[in-house]
Amino acid sequence: PNGDGRWERAGWLSTDTARRHLAVGSDFDGSERQRVTVIDLRRKTEHTARIDTSAVQLATTGKRGTEEVETFLVGSPLRLVVTAGGRLDAYSVSAIMRGATHPRPVATTPLGAYPHGPIVNATGTVIGSDLAAGVQTVRVTRTGFTGSRSVAYPKPSVQSYRPRMAPDGTTVVGTQAGSTAAGTPWNAVPAYLTTSSTSSSRITSVDLGTGSFTRVAVTARFAAVALTSGTGDSLVLVRKQADGVYSGRTTSVALTPLRKGPVAGQPATGASVRFTAATDDGRSVFVTRGDEGKITQIDTTGTKPSVLRTITLPTALAGGGYLTTVDSAVAPYDLSGR
Repeated sequence: PNGDGRWERAGWLSTDTARRHLAVGSDFDGSERQRVTVIDLRRKTEHTARIDTSAVQLATTGKRGTEEVETFLVGSPLRLVVTAGGRLDAYSVSAIMRGATHPRPVATTPLGAYPHGPIVNATGTVIGSDLAAGVQTVRVTRTGFTGSRSVAYPKPSVQSYRPRMAPDGTTVVGTQAGSTAAGTPWNAVPAYLTTSSTSSSRITSVDLGTGSFTRVAVTARFAAVALTSGTGDSLVLVRKQADGVYSGRTTSVALTPLRKGPVAGQPATGASVRFTAATDDGRSVFVTRGDEGKITQIDTTGTKPSVLRTITLPTALAGGGYLTTVDSAVAPYDLSGR
């Protein structure tokens, strides 16, 4: 928050494995001075610290600029880790909660270009990010970091769109757009589902088709992506294999096209989009209809997934509407979000 208590431009947030603390990072464009607020849910207190980052040569434009600040709450003693422009910086949470407003890092390690989706396993022992060219992870130690591992994307593509942690707590799944020449129409852009791991160098991509797509919803049985192509809309379900990779049999469920969805051969700018979410057990998948204020529920318990119902909300769900599911009986395993 600002000095007067008003929140401004919050970006990535995270929790620790005990679910006691939350860290909310700022998202001030073009600034090397960022802020992170750490909240103690048990004591109901919060403290904000200034975090210094560095400008770098951006992988997207080749120009100097700043990258997004991803946050992590990991380690013992508990540390706040942030992406800080070409590196990961670790700070003492206890120092911040004692009132340190501009703490110094207690550890640092190099990080590749353009982090755009934090990765942290369910035990908080491995963290990382999807980058411009691949995925990088590091192991968290008591004093800092060790064991940096980088793996390239299997197919030429841009970074995953907000990768999600699977219920097993070690498998990372995200949707990606394939690399294309300038001017390629949206309906000709390849869509991939990419699976990586925090416990090995394994990485795999599955071809979903072409078009625009949602961020992925991950369950214990499959990953779900809503795909808009030049010929229609569908929910694509990719089964999880025995080895934990989401690269098995693919099933599609037809969706009613968005009223203001993108049109083949025309720019997609300003068109309506969707978001997806699923129950942890995979029994239901939910898909929004952006700008229409509707959510469709897909039942996956039968021999063939089918549309169960569509509900109407009091809001239009502009921009697709962020969506998640909450089950009080399931402990969170994805410790980072936006």
